[in-house]
Amino acid sequence: MKSKLLLSVLLSAGISSGTIALPAFCKDIDLNKASRSEKWLWAHSAIAQGSKISDADRAKAFKIIEQEEANLDKTPTAQSAISFIAIVDFYNKAGEPKLVRAKEAKAVTKIEAASKLPGMTDAQITRLAQGLETLAKTHLVNGLAESKPDMDRAEVFYHLAVNLRDRLQAQDPQRSLGYRQIIKFYLDNNEPKKANDMTIRLSQLGGTTPVLGSGPTKNQTQNEEPRDPCPTCGKG
Repeated sequence: MKSKLLLSVLLSAGISSGTIALPAFCKDIDLNKASRSEKWLWAHSAIAQGSKISDADRAKAFKIIEQEEANLDKTPTAQSAISFIAIVDFYNKAGEPKLVRAKEAKAVTKIEAASKLPGMTDAQITRLAQGLETLAKTHLVNGLAESKPDMDRAEVFYHLAVNLRDRLQAQDPQRSLGYRQIIKFYLDNNEPKKANDMTIRLSQLGGTTPVLGSGPTKNQTQNEEPRDPCPTCGKG
């Protein structure tokens, strides 16, 4: 699933062209002659070999990704922010949880910074939200979180995505889609109360009937929105 998510991110972000497919692992690559896309895809293909990869190839793959991260840092755009998600995916495949956490935080920072750039269109805002939802899904297997930390991280990213989509017009289907995704996430992961809270928020967009419950919780008025979780700790 993660490989498919990666390829989708690469293609949508424009890092690889439609003529470049995710390659089978090749034994070596000439870093002086290979294009940026070829090196990028080689690194992901190589690291996906897990324990089969040689120390030399692992080091080379890390070097490629470090160079790519430096390239993305030079271009603070919506596209580079979305592309950074594939760097998170690389460290996931490399089995580096501390780096994954650090790169996730950096990806969020880049996405939030890009969202504040002047002239952002609704389509760009939507793509940034989709990037955050991609991060959420990397913590899930068939929609389910396998641990509380995975649940917490996915929840953070879904909430941040909803916040971005809230910049769209109330009747924009992309805005309601964000709510429907987080509602499904909560239902799949046995959080009916949180699903109900988000369903109420969805109903306030206009013309939507809540699918769970009929009103706010005891400590929440109809106009009060739940606090968004902290991107760092996952708590309110």
